[in-house]
Amino acid sequence: MSKIQHGGDIFEASRQLGVSPRSLLDFSVNLNPAGPPKDLYTFLGSVLRLTVYYPEPYSETLTERIAHKYNLPNESVLCGAGTTPIIYQIPRLLKPKKTAIIGPAFAEYEEGLTAAGLKFTYFNAIPEEDFLVTPELIERALKSKPDLIFIANPANPTGRLVPQESLELLLAAAKGPKGIPVVIDEAFIDFTINGNTSVSQVGPDSKVIILKSLTKLFAIPGLRVGYALGNPAIIEGLKALTEPWQIGTVAQLTGHFLFQQENYIKQTPAKVAALRQKLLVGLGTYRTYPSDANFVLISFIDEKPELAELLIDHLFSKNILVRDAGNFPGLIPGKFIRVAVKAEAANKKLIAGIKSLPASS
Repeated sequence: MSKIQHGGDIFEASRQLGVSPRSLLDFSVNLNPAGPPKDLYTFLGSVLRLTVYYPEPYSETLTERIAHKYNLPNESVLCGAGTTPIIYQIPRLLKPKKTAIIGPAFAEYEEGLTAAGLKFTYFNAIPEEDFLVTPELIERALKSKPDLIFIANPANPTGRLVPQESLELLLAAAKGPKGIPVVIDEAFIDFTINGNTSVSQVGPDSKVIILKSLTKLFAIPGLRVGYALGNPAIIEGLKALTEPWQIGTVAQLTGHFLFQQENYIKQTPAKVAALRQKLLVGLGTYRTYPSDANFVLISFIDEKPELAELLIDHLFSKNILVRDAGNFPGLIPGKFIRVAVKAEAANKKLIAGIKSLPASS
């Protein structure tokens, strides 16, 4: 059976299955299991009439709101249509000769570097250490003398937070005029209970760049809103590469609305942790790894070669999408699946679908 190869392409999956997108359970994308804030659709209805107006070219008012939130100057903030365009712009601006990617990692870091014609090396956490990004791994990356580093905290697809000791090594390396630009992707940090953002390190004396996204936390992948926080000189350079009007009027206004959802934000980590634990119990004998985020990585290293593919196809036939994680650099093809943590009813359907795989498979 044909199936989609990347998370989130629900419209292609619906075409292949001949069903409505609404009839699919999509565990291939990692969104807030609570769904969007309850008043979001009412808000969107109230601002739709503003689509007759051009948006602010560079989201100036939203930029000011974000800067105020983090007590930073406006010059330290760049808004984007999600963080992916910014990920592609960073290599174009900095033109590194040698980039280190701490993995397993989101493939867009590699894609952005490749699009700019640049070289990179992966430094991957390993399953034998439960994919923990150890200080030794960071030291090995730094010894390679990179002039750009990409890392996610927590990591995707493993869901593991980066230990503070490992982060401190990177933050120290980013300090000063000769510091190494270090990109820390914090797209999933708001789902974690013990995660510490590195935003306090942003400033003119550091080359750390923090990536943030509203897509995952507020479950709005169709409204592309993300931003970078960093050294004003770097942000200015990135802005010069950014086309105007990237974020539409409604999306910009939605950003303001979402920043007001303080209770929603505060309640998310505990809710995700509880749902994740129940999901892990339901997955039973399958090998999983520790996760601090709203998704779980499942290993089939010790299973027969085709089991992961059989399971993906089996779930696909039941209108359930999961992420084949074997194409993440640093993971073994055909040996890993990543599943999102969703609401309890959906998680139960996933578990039932997994358990219904014929024993002969």
